[in-house]
Amino acid sequence: MKNIWPANQQLRRRKNENYVNALFLITLYFGIFKVFGESILNDAVAIVLTTTVLESNSPEMAELTTMQQVGHGVGRFLVVFVGSAFVGTAVGLASSLVLKHVDLYHNPSLEFGLMLCFVYLPYALAEGTHLSGIMAILFCGIVMSQYTHYNLSPGE
Repeated sequence: MKNIWPANQQLRRRKNENYVNALFLITLYFGIFKVFGESILNDAVAIVLTTTVLESNSPEMAELTTMQQVGHGVGRFLVVFVGSAFVGTAVGLASSLVLKHVDLYHNPSLEFGLMLCFVYLPYALAEGTHLSGIMAILFCGIVMSQYTHYNLSPGE
């Protein structure tokens, strides 16, 4: 049978097959080891896998071995997870400080509007920096439930 693939295309095909194997190993790792809050991590994993697949055609990724590609994917996941957690936590702590030092007890509508801004802000910041907005909102909500609600005006 005659070889229909030129040498350059065969090399690219082999590298893409290695890349698919690397993605399979990452997916298998997250499938075997159940992580606490697995549904929370689905967003970060989906973002990482999507961006990694889109980057697979770049010349830099074609030169990497399978293990280097797996390391790149895991590193990317950690950046998305930690970055999103940091953004959400920082905005949650900032909301607590702002509502503690600004007297809004006499303007409940302004306080409500400010709370809406603090809820949307981590999503916008995270998505703007190519992180996970859903995870940023989650961490912001966790921090705000622990610290911010003590600084809100009492309900009638």
